[in-house]
Amino acid sequence: MPRHWSQEPHWLSTADGPRSERTQSRRSRMKESSSMEILDYIEAYWPRIVRNVSVDEGTLIGLPRPYMAPAEDPIFQEMFYWDSYFTAVGLSGTPREQLVVDMAENMVAMLRRFGMIPNASRLYFLSRSQPPLSTAMFRLAFETKEARGDADACAFLAEAMNLAALEHRSVWLGEIHPHIRRVHAGLSRYFDANYTDELASFESGWDRSTRCQNRWLDHLPICLNSVLYLREIDLEWASRRLGDDESADAWRSAADARAASVRDLMWDETASFLISITSPANAMA
Repeated sequence: MPRHWSQEPHWLSTADGPRSERTQSRRSRMKESSSMEILDYIEAYWPRIVRNVSVDEGTLIGLPRPYMAPAEDPIFQEMFYWDSYFTAVGLSGTPREQLVVDMAENMVAMLRRFGMIPNASRLYFLSRSQPPLSTAMFRLAFETKEARGDADACAFLAEAMNLAALEHRSVWLGEIHPHIRRVHAGLSRYFDANYTDELASFESGWDRSTRCQNRWLDHLPICLNSVLYLREIDLEWASRRLGDDESADAWRSAADARAASVRDLMWDETASFLISITSPANAMA
């Protein structure tokens, strides 16, 4: 090894020796200052992407509560489905966590109105959805409300999860147009009512990805079926939390059946990995 590769960089050394306490202190102050600048920037940025759209504006769907848009860019003013969940996770436990509840309430409003949560809050996105993380969102919102003592926490959970259960059965387990998603061995695919592979890829969040050679309508993705398993577990948890053990047992059975199909069809013994598969052609008829 060349000698200079193992030497202290000259800017870390002082006349008193390498990595002196004075140098370390200076670097610590620099890091702390940089971190504070970043945090200050983020804190100042939040208000710039909060939106209030209470009535329909052209194709933009009116929602009862504020929400976080993905960017300040005027092109992206809608509330996106799965983006909102990850935003909510980041907001949880912060002074802005009311937005967790607000965005969950907006999802409830779209389920009431449309029977599904579209890709984002635009009328032209109603032909597809996105990876369905609403039950995780509702659970997070319920825990937020419960922690602060909201009297309507259980009522919120009951309505939100009931609507999610209806959507789960009609949309994600749908077998007739416009929701032909469950297609083989109880497993589901991404779909778009316009019946094109490219638009189905937009529902996946992997927009225009080549991950399945753009055969999205023939693709049974491990990611989606893992999320659907999570939903069924969330619905079991909510039913039990609300005292409905019969429904809870039914959701647990549904989750177990999905897990069995995933293991049987998607487990690659050689790779020791679960992989997505192409569904038999006759299952897609």
